[in-house]
Amino acid sequence: MRKTILVATDFSDEAFFALKHAIGLAKYLDARLVVLHAHHDLPVALPEGSIFSSHFDAIGTESRLQHLIADKIEKLLEEIEVGSIDVEISVYPGSAIQGILELSERISPAYVIIGRTGLSKFEHMITTSCGEKLVRHCNKTVITIAEETDVLSKSILVPLDFGPTGKNQMEELRRLPLAPDAVIHILSVVPAPSGIWSQLVGDSLTDKALAKVRNDTRKRLDQVVELISDLNRKVALHMREGRACQEILRVADSIKCDTVLIGSIGRSGLAHLLIGNTAEKVMQNFTRRMIIVHHESKSKSKSK
Repeated sequence: MRKTILVATDFSDEAFFALKHAIGLAKYLDARLVVLHAHHDLPVALPEGSIFSSHFDAIGTESRLQHLIADKIEKLLEEIEVGSIDVEISVYPGSAIQGILELSERISPAYVIIGRTGLSKFEHMITTSCGEKLVRHCNKTVITIAEETDVLSKSILVPLDFGPTGKNQMEELRRLPLAPDAVIHILSVVPAPSGIWSQLVGDSLTDKALAKVRNDTRKRLDQVVELISDLNRKVALHMREGRACQEILRVADSIKCDTVLIGSIGRSGLAHLLIGNTAEKVMQNFTRRMIIVHHESKSKSKSK
C-alpha cells in the first residue's frame, strides 16, 4: 500500500525546510504528499450566525482566502521542484494542531512532518510548542525539522529504555533512509540512584544493584546489535548514567548526529506535569531532525 506523508506549513523558514524534507522523503519512498496550512483569520473567529459572519460568508471571503493560500503553497512547490510525486493541498480553517490531528485520522499518514521554531524558556513557561502538542496527542510518527536536513541520515542516535516504544523504534529504524556509510548509535541511560536511596540501602547494596543494571543493559544492547545486523551499517553502543534527557543531548552533541529517533508514550494531564516527557524535553534543545514514534497501545486506543 502506498504511503502518505502529511506536512504542515505556516510559511516560516522552518516550515520551508520541513516541506523540502517531506518532498525529498516522498520521492525516496514513492509516497503521496499532503500539504496542510491552518489559519485563524477573522471569518473563522467570528461567532456562528452573527451578522458579521453571514456578511463574510456572503462575499466569499473564506473561499478567496483558501484560494490565495493554495496558490502560495503551489508556488512553494514549484520552487522546490516536486517532480512526479502526487501532491494534495489542504487548507484548514482553525488551529494547526486540530487540523493536523483531524487530517491524520482521515488519511492515516506514515509520517507527520512539521517545522519547529522552538520557544524561549520564558515562552515555554506560558505556552507549548506545536511540536510538543503533536508528540502528546498525535498517534502517528512525527518528524520535526528545525533546519535544512538531508533525507539520508549519516549519523542517527536511537535512545532505548527497552520499554513499550522500543519495538516501534526498531521498525522505524528499518524504514529510515540511511546513507551507505551511516553510523547507528544506540544509547541506553541508566538512572542514577538518588542520595536517599543510598541512605536507605547503603552504598554496598547500591553498588551491587547498579552493577547488575549495567550488566543487564549491556546484554540488551548486544541483542539490539544482533537484531539490526542485517542493515549492514556500523553500530556504536553508548551507556550513560544520569537523567535521560541530559544524557541524550550530551551524546547527540558529542557524536554530531543529524537525527534522533526516540520513543514517546505521550503523557498528558497530571502525569505530564508530574513526570514529563523525555521526547518533548529533548525537542526543546535539539536543533536537527527528530523522529518520534509512539507506543502501540496508544495508536490502538486512539483508533477506538
